[in-house]
Amino acid sequence: MVTTPRTRRAMAGLTLVELVVAMALLALLTTLAAPAMSRLMTSQRLKTAASNLHLALVKTRSEALKRNTNVTLSRTDGNWSNGWTIEAGATQIDTAPAAKGVTVSAGATTSIVYAPNGRVSTGAGSVFVLSATGVNPRCVSIDSSGRPYAKEGSTC
Repeated sequence: MVTTPRTRRAMAGLTLVELVVAMALLALLTTLAAPAMSRLMTSQRLKTAASNLHLALVKTRSEALKRNTNVTLSRTDGNWSNGWTIEAGATQIDTAPAAKGVTVSAGATTSIVYAPNGRVSTGAGSVFVLSATGVNPRCVSIDSSGRPYAKEGSTC
């Protein structure tokens, strides 16, 4: 079978109409998916920030037990939303940067001090509420024995 140049050209590629229809469908699907994707990203930011705060509390407690000295978790630049620092005396152990798009509030708590026995000596009963626009808040709290807990919701 012999093909002519005209037949070969008719088989290759898309027509302009097909391309415009495909682009219109892509635009429609993107418009429908954008709000759900935005909410998912905000929710993931909030979960990550709560997890990071929980892990910082666990690490602070662990370092106090390991070093057999007081270890402090304190807010950065006077606000928990700006991040936090773990210190043992003058030694800086770890820092966490600010979480983007997440607000962290802890009432009047400025720092948490874990004693060498793993219990909280300053900041006992602290409750951190992490929130972001459009998603359920998260709560990180410290029980009387010094163990931190994280859960969904603004009440611990």
